Amino acid sequence: MTIGGPKGPTGPKPPLAPPGADKAARPDSARGSDAPRFADALQGGAPTARADQANAGGAVDAIAAKLDAGELNAQQAAQLLVDEIVAARPGLDAAAQKRLRDALAAQLDDDPQLAAALRSLGGGG
Repeated sequence: MTIGGPKGPTGPKPPLAPPGADKAARPDSARGSDAPRFADALQGGAPTARADQANAGGAVDAIAAKLDAGELNAQQAAQLLVDEIVAARPGLDAAAQKRLRDALAAQLDDDPQLAAALRSLGGGG
């Protein structure tokens, strides 16, 4: 009698994936340009949100450059960043903008890590 080596796993096989299931796991470029992005679906399908985020990135870079050049202190830079965040949401009414601004300001004041980060930039917290 001979004893054989390992035969590999046995048991039930995984179910077959439905046609096109692998397509959902691929990046946007692989799915095709007509496929909606998950982030756009969450934001109401507004592709302009990506453009706004890109513009905000330029504003953040400009604020960082002014901070590095000493034209702003950390507290001023933080306030400008809050302004940029609120401005990037044009669909908010005045009351919602105020609530967002207040929530961000409270987070900057109450979060010890953010406060420490602001202090390390030289503007206090």
